[in-house]
Amino acid sequence: MSDILLGTDLEGLPVETRIFAERVCDFGLSRIQVHGIFVLLGLHVGTPRPESELVNIIKTMEIVASVSLLPLLGGLGLRSSA
Repeated sequence: MSDILLGTDLEGLPVETRIFAERVCDFGLSRIQVHGIFVLLGLHVGTPRPESELVNIIKTMEIVASVSLLPLLGGLGLRSSA
């Protein structure tokens, strides 16, 4: 399996989501890790929560992923200053 995102991985996604996925790859995450982030975000962000709670969830994910995700909050429509 390829370690980079394929065009079909991004097919049908909104522009902001495509940018988010590509920026995550710039941090050195593999294709599988990027898919995993979307699964985790889908599980958490799919539930109505205040932005401050989402930021705390993403900070926890950063520990697991060993990469800073907060600068990418703009791709989720959130402010990184939260």
